[in-house]
Amino acid sequence: MISITEWQKIGVGITGFGVFFILFGILLYFDSVLLAFGNLLFLTGLSLIIGLRRTFAFFFQRHKLKGTSFFLGGVAIVLLRWPLLGMLLEAYGFISLFKGFFPVVFGFLGSAFNIPFLSTSLEGDCRPAPSSQNDLNGFLAAAASPLCRHLWGAAGKSEAWIHRPAVRTPGTR
Repeated sequence: MISITEWQKIGVGITGFGVFFILFGILLYFDSVLLAFGNLLFLTGLSLIIGLRRTFAFFFQRHKLKGTSFFLGGVAIVLLRWPLLGMLLEAYGFISLFKGFFPVVFGFLGSAFNIPFLSTSLEGDCRPAPSSQNDLNGFLAAAASPLCRHLWGAAGKSEAWIHRPAVRTPGTR
């Protein structure tokens, strides 16, 4: 069993408050004070959860520098009271930083809560499960497949997490 320290529990609470303030700042038409406070709480909570050394190691990896610069640049722009531009930069940086976690999260949500759209469209290799023409899940999964390939790449470096079992058809060896 994984033991969680008191600092990690505090970090989860601070991160939760950070996400709350960010969402509340967006709801109040990009209030720069709430967004800045939410950003600072989110980054502080993240560093308390995984530790300062791992936080720096995560953000400053060579292949994540572009995402880090957009994310932290967006935080700085929000702190300088340009909330709309800052949040756009942060969103792009967040997606490029955490794009490796999205398939894991969507796969977990699809299996844990039995959400048909997520479990069929994001299962394994981002291809829709075979279904009949009248099946709504098959249609939605086929529509989401190009989006999935765009976000996580159809080939190359992001396919390390994909496990494709060998499919045998009857009569072949």
